[in-house]
Amino acid sequence: MLHAHYFLFISDTALTVWQRQADLMQCSARYPADAEGVASFEHLLAAQPQALWSVLFDLQEEDCRIETLPPAHGRDRLLLITRRLQQLYRHTPYHAALRLGRAETPKRHERLLFGAQTNPTPLALWLAPLQAQQARLVGLYSISLLGAQHLPHLPALPPHALLISHQADSGLRQLYLEQGQLRFSRLSHVASTEPALLATQIQEEAAKARQYLASLRAIDAQAALTVCLLCEPGQERALQPYCQNTPLLEYRALPLPALAKALKLPAPAGTQGNTAFWLSLLAQGRPQHDFAPAALRVPYRAWRAGRALYLASAAVLLLGLGLAYHDWRQAEQANQAERLVAQRLARVEDSQQALLRPRADEPSPANLLQLSRHYQHYLAEQPRLADSLLTVSQALLAHPEYQLDELIWSQGSPTSAAAEAGNADQTAHANTRGPHIELHGQLSAAAQRTQLALSQQIITSLQAAGYQVEARQLPLDLRPDQHLKLSSERADQTAGARLQLQLNPSKPSGQGHAEVAP
Repeated sequence: MLHAHYFLFISDTALTVWQRQADLMQCSARYPADAEGVASFEHLLAAQPQALWSVLFDLQEEDCRIETLPPAHGRDRLLLITRRLQQLYRHTPYHAALRLGRAETPKRHERLLFGAQTNPTPLALWLAPLQAQQARLVGLYSISLLGAQHLPHLPALPPHALLISHQADSGLRQLYLEQGQLRFSRLSHVASTEPALLATQIQEEAAKARQYLASLRAIDAQAALTVCLLCEPGQERALQPYCQNTPLLEYRALPLPALAKALKLPAPAGTQGNTAFWLSLLAQGRPQHDFAPAALRVPYRAWRAGRALYLASAAVLLLGLGLAYHDWRQAEQANQAERLVAQRLARVEDSQQALLRPRADEPSPANLLQLSRHYQHYLAEQPRLADSLLTVSQALLAHPEYQLDELIWSQGSPTSAAAEAGNADQTAHANTRGPHIELHGQLSAAAQRTQLALSQQIITSLQAAGYQVEARQLPLDLRPDQHLKLSSERADQTAGARLQLQLNPSKPSGQGHAEVAP
């Protein structure tokens, strides 16, 4: 939740209320430094209990001095600075310190700019209602220390420069910077804003400041002092005819738009451009000093602590939600992976069940077992069957072109006279000679002449193994006129030529031969 942020500018005569709108400072109210103005300001505080308040003051009786302290760190440094401020400014609670860097000494002492409002009455007039209303005071700052922090960063700033800024409610603020460090600050009330009278007063104040610096031997008695005027738009032309250079004073105009651009601030506009410039610098510059006592900043610090706790709680909540979402996503991914695994297992089980389940065109495992037992029993009754099959396999290994599709064996010749007449002696004699085997297969793709040659080689190999070979089907083209016609050598290759052979046991008289039956 955004809270309204008000900027208060306190002078000896009034308090003005400013707000930042579209990066520009706009004055929204003005309260004179009297009882009626304080009462009106209290009504504003009561109407804005959640607002933030930043205070910038430009008052007389402000003291600035540079001190050197021994090196210290952390809590010891804060105690050392607080003790030194209390020693220097016993009668006012409004004091602050601005770090300038390390001194060029063997022990590298720290150089600090101490500032204080020695007359606390003008500030107490407006800060008392803030404290009574428990307003959230962000901080209390002065133009002197704000300029000491930021103005040395201006480009092409002379080594010795007296900066003069005219605020409509407070007057002429003079800041003397030596090598980028503030040496003194002084405020003078303006008698008249008419250009000629204002220029005359500027010349008088510049001459007094130079005489004071020369008495301190801060500058050479005959050296010229550069006076830089912070000018609002149009004010430079009005003052230029009256602010003429002299051997001891050189005037240089610093237009506020150029200053704002150099310090990366929005260009101020209106008749109170200098005040808006300092407030914009306060709003954006993050000042390193604070004149507010600790008691005044208690509500703001409590609000910041509560806001930090709220943001930390929100961050922890978001982190917890993020972790919960991450865990939920991981759980969902794990569940999805588990579902995929379960589906795969189900498919594997279905495949296994399908493999184990007998098909209509395949024998069941029980039939296969029974068939295996019958085969073992048959081998026991026909001891020469295994030897015959082994002999045929060895003969066919030399001819891989012949792809065997089917092998059929039978005991005894189906055309023998013993089988027809039921002669037991001849049947027993046939059993001792071995089984009859039929080979059904096909030759690899080749010309028909090559297929015939391969067929003759296979027949010869089987005859050498001790079989009578009878060719039932050769790779020949049989025409209806009963003439055999071989395919031409240039004809297309014939794939899968059939070759069927009938193997009969060799006769005792050695009459085994190959008979080719068309």
